[in-house]
Amino acid sequence: MKKLLILLILLTGISVQESFSQKMKLNKADKKLNLFDFDKSVETYEKVLEKNPSNFEAIHGLANAYRIRGDYATAVGWYEQVVADTANVSPKDYLHYGQCLRFVRDYEKAQQNFIKYAELAPEDPRSKLLNVSYEEVKQLIKDSLYFGVQFLDFNDESQEFSPAFYKDSSIVFPSSRNEGSKIDDYWYNKPFFDLYISEMSDSGHAKPKRLDSDVNNRYHEGPLAFDTSFTTMYFTRNNYVKRKKETGEENIMRLKIFSAKSSGDSSNVSWGNLKELPFNSDEYSCGHPTLTQDGKMLYFSSDMPGGYGTLDLYSVEIDSNGRFGEPKNLGPEINTAGEESFPYIHPDGTLYFASDARKGLGGLDVYYSKKENTAWSEPVNMNYPINTNADDFGLIMRKDKKTGYLSSNRGGDFDNDNILSFDDKGMLLKGFVYDGETDKRLEGADVYLVENGDTLDQMKTDSLGKFGFWVALGNVYDIGAAKITYQPNQKNVSTENLDAELPPVKIPLYRSDLVLKGKVVELKSQNPIPDAMVLLESQEREALDSMMSDQNGGFSFPIDYDMEYVLSAEKHAWFLVSEKRINTSLAVFDTSKLIYQDLQMTKLEMTRLDEGAVIKLENIYYDFDKYNIRPDAAEELDRIVKYLIKYPEMELELRSHTDSRGSDTYNKWLSEKRAESAVKYLIDKGAKLNQLTPKGYGESLLVNECSNGVKCSRAKHQDNRRTEFKVLKAPDALEIETEVIED
Repeated sequence: MKKLLILLILLTGISVQESFSQKMKLNKADKKLNLFDFDKSVETYEKVLEKNPSNFEAIHGLANAYRIRGDYATAVGWYEQVVADTANVSPKDYLHYGQCLRFVRDYEKAQQNFIKYAELAPEDPRSKLLNVSYEEVKQLIKDSLYFGVQFLDFNDESQEFSPAFYKDSSIVFPSSRNEGSKIDDYWYNKPFFDLYISEMSDSGHAKPKRLDSDVNNRYHEGPLAFDTSFTTMYFTRNNYVKRKKETGEENIMRLKIFSAKSSGDSSNVSWGNLKELPFNSDEYSCGHPTLTQDGKMLYFSSDMPGGYGTLDLYSVEIDSNGRFGEPKNLGPEINTAGEESFPYIHPDGTLYFASDARKGLGGLDVYYSKKENTAWSEPVNMNYPINTNADDFGLIMRKDKKTGYLSSNRGGDFDNDNILSFDDKGMLLKGFVYDGETDKRLEGADVYLVENGDTLDQMKTDSLGKFGFWVALGNVYDIGAAKITYQPNQKNVSTENLDAELPPVKIPLYRSDLVLKGKVVELKSQNPIPDAMVLLESQEREALDSMMSDQNGGFSFPIDYDMEYVLSAEKHAWFLVSEKRINTSLAVFDTSKLIYQDLQMTKLEMTRLDEGAVIKLENIYYDFDKYNIRPDAAEELDRIVKYLIKYPEMELELRSHTDSRGSDTYNKWLSEKRAESAVKYLIDKGAKLNQLTPKGYGESLLVNECSNGVKCSRAKHQDNRRTEFKVLKAPDALEIETEVIED
């Protein structure tokens, strides 16, 4: 109830239940905490711990003090000790610990504590509503990236929050600016709240001015609302009437809602004729009013008896004579066992409010709900950056829903509430993916947001096949969808010149087989190579299929989804430059073209093993200043062994080259060692000694300008560090025996 406690005035101490183990200092500290005198309570608890560092009551008191005060990072450290004491920890401690952890963005540990609280207090629905996984948090964080949020220039060290629109270009809000003669609130050691007004111009918001009227009194004035004529104001204030403090049985000066009427001309408006609304009480608080467009319904927050939680939202009808009906609780669709507060009813009927007991990012998050017939829809989190790990509340929005304001204690030590403005730079593009033959919605389909060939975002469809992306206005997008065993599909969507909400984007997917197509070509000329044997193997090198390339070098294989393949080719006296590895998982899906990479036109490049040919070997690398054969190089050398065994008459010079870094003499020596190491590996694997000649060239045959003293990139130096072979003796020509059969 931190935001409510800001406005409450406690006039006398509240008795604290004492346990037999509490000593006088603990009793004193507890009383100070209940009086919201945090500095004194913390000081007293710490004195207890100086003599007894393991005193649970003192540790527990410090955790609660820092939590209520809003120092969540410090509270986390104390709650960690509280929950470690399994003999004394209570279920509520797990709840409070989890709430503090959300403030410091430790969402995984927060979830663990909410789960523990759910086990110990299954009757409290907050445990399930607060239980949010880190994956869900990431979704909340990324879903509203087109909102621009910024602090207003006039924010300072004072508290300012919960603005209300006043006419076309002003806002009125509570502030603790010390521009009056009011006494200080010793909880925050700052002046009590008064109502201020700030006018908006092209250069920004003007410095706030205190409303000079009967509205501002000795104690707190809080959140407010105006009718559409701006002649009636409803505002929150402490129960201070006719210069007299009114309290209930607990000696707390509660919050009440008052109305005020304007007088004077537009240049000199004054507010007076204050009246207390009839449903107020000295025994509970009512505050945070908001008024419907037609002025017939007032929504507010209250802790009156009979609610669902700490604070609930209520509505009350106003008849044509200005009389108020009986307040009605908005019900469990809106209210939880926690705190629902700071309602704002938009002109279109959408209800925005803050809650601390639903799935969200931090303390108070902003949610919205729409009334459907007589029931409210499931509240929806406004997501980042409207919501953060801090308290975010008091949102108001212009009629077009493109700009507005909110309140937050983000961006620091969570101590000060400030007002921020926001503008909606985009729209939520919704849709769903379904089976084009059965019309069944497809869960788990991958959906991609693509603009000009660039993938901006991607997500998986939910259990109803639904997806949604925040997009900018005035653009054209491709929405692509893919799912294993289905042919990918896409829809083109424009957000240009919109005068109405876009209908859902419907993307049908149809089942189809995957086909791997490709071509065998000569390395340099890229001319097709016919009659090459193309081999399809599994990742484990199990032979799956084979075929001869056609006259255009072409080949094709039916393949399965979510597999990895190895593709190679063979032809007498030809060398395959590099095998191809094919992956049909969605992880390598080319979203810009809506195809699987390499499946449409896979090239297998080959070069003839002619005498004198020099062929660079791919994927043979050495560690810096080393010449031992690495595992990745061994795999490529194993391919060379197969050629040497297949063509025993073939002879090769194995060449190793370095870049220019290092001395010429050292590089020559290092390259010779690398060439010798590679030749030894090939012989150990089955090649004959007379087939191989090692040769180290050092830096004598550079392929670019990166010689001694020339500054080059790492990539260019890498081009010079290479392993090649030169064909000294080519394979024998293929002899084809023919037999003539006589009739």
